[in-house]
Amino acid sequence: MAKFKTVIHQYNGWSNYATWRVNLELIDGNKNLAGWSGEQIAEWVAEIIDEQSEGVAADYAHAFLNDVNWYEIANHLREEYGLCKNCNEPTMAEYCSECEKENKYSYYEKL
Repeated sequence: MAKFKTVIHQYNGWSNYATWRVNLELIDGNKNLAGWSGEQIAEWVAEIIDEQSEGVAADYAHAFLNDVNWYEIANHLREEYGLCKNCNEPTMAEYCSECEKENKYSYYEKL
């Protein structure tokens, strides 16, 4: 009987190649995106693809975006620019003092 195993490929410290590449090419250094949700960032990138490509190229680009870990990119931006993971207030820690005090962690942090 054949055995299958799930293989997780990490790439340059990111969860996968697609996440690393999109962050490198489109996100990195864009402070305006800090504090956005992963879903908002995904929509913004999809708009760029739609504006700059068409046909089969756009289809391949959108298929590539399906592998991106948008939550990882959003968290990376919060860390890079010193924002609370819950409320996006400036902080030197993962969470601002108010969220830490009230235990207001995001939905994903509670999982």
